[in-house]
Amino acid sequence: MSAPAGPDATRAGPTGPVAAGTADRGLRLPGIHGRRAVVTGAAGALGSAVAAQLRDAGARVGGIVRPGSGRVPRDITGASADLTDEAAVGACFAMLVQSLGGPPEIVVHCAGGYAGAPLAETSLAQWRRMIEDNLTAAFLVVRAALPPMMAAGWGRIVTVGSRASLQGGEGSAAYSASKGGLLRLTESAAAEGLGRGVTVNCVLPGTIDTPSNRRAMPGAEPGSWVAPEAIAGVCLFLCSDAAAVISGAAVPVYGRS
Repeated sequence: MSAPAGPDATRAGPTGPVAAGTADRGLRLPGIHGRRAVVTGAAGALGSAVAAQLRDAGARVGGIVRPGSGRVPRDITGASADLTDEAAVGACFAMLVQSLGGPPEIVVHCAGGYAGAPLAETSLAQWRRMIEDNLTAAFLVVRAALPPMMAAGWGRIVTVGSRASLQGGEGSAAYSASKGGLLRLTESAAAEGLGRGVTVNCVLPGTIDTPSNRRAMPGAEPGSWVAPEAIAGVCLFLCSDAAAVISGAAVPVYGRS
């Protein structure tokens, strides 16, 4: 779980965008300036950092948040949707196409969730929640984004997995299965975009240094964790023309953990 953006953020309305704008104050990577971008989980610590960096690099950015979950950064077009609901995802993308002036050319899928328990204590409801939040939502978002990108001959999709995408661990069966599935989804989408100007990659953060993680793990050493802004920088690179030859990759961003 991640924290809402700061007080200068724009509130996402219950059914549509409430504010839009662009800036050009950040790192100029080739291929990002002027692009239409969508970031899911844009009220969270990582999603808001990604949205802000894309905005500052000159992209026109739409941010999708879970209804009632918080705010998107300033100068971002805000929208809300339950990303596990097929009809809601379709309606949200259609609305953002109108707001941004066309289909998104960049999509960074940061939305997701975590729940852990020993396998014998994991309920079917917990299992389904992890699959829905981490895999079904990604499937619906990538499925909505990929065809227009392939038709246009250019596109960038970045999904957010975790270290658990590569290896399961004690007490995380449902989470690891959902994040492992996300990586396979990413690789499959990358194969479909091959030769069509579309890249699809997955970043694998270690423990992210967020206020909620610090509260949840008070005895840990957050100095070894990775900052949301650092992960966002990796996502920004993967969205640029500088990463045009990278697709289907699982990119570890572990910090010093």
